[in-house]
Amino acid sequence: MPLYSYACQNQECGKRFDAASTQEGRNDARKCPECAYDAVRTVAFRRTATTFTEKIYPFFHQGIGEVVHSESQLNKRCEELGFYSKHDAEA
Repeated sequence: MPLYSYACQNQECGKRFDAASTQEGRNDARKCPECAYDAVRTVAFRRTATTFTEKIYPFFHQGIGEVVHSESQLNKRCEELGFYSKHDAEA
């Protein structure tokens, strides 16, 4: 069963915790383990790549000014715009 992240809605508590749930029940109401107040599911976003050269998709590509969802999409878009692509280096 996957783990989902939740945040307590009690302003005095504000605890964040993970709970196992089925995909169908991931948005069901949860209670905070600290104060038993209602908790809502939160979504975590990775903001940076793990290394300088490794990309986490989707990400905003500053060179083309668009969100890119895969390396193949990036290469295709760069070719459309006339930018350098990996395929040019191999030829």
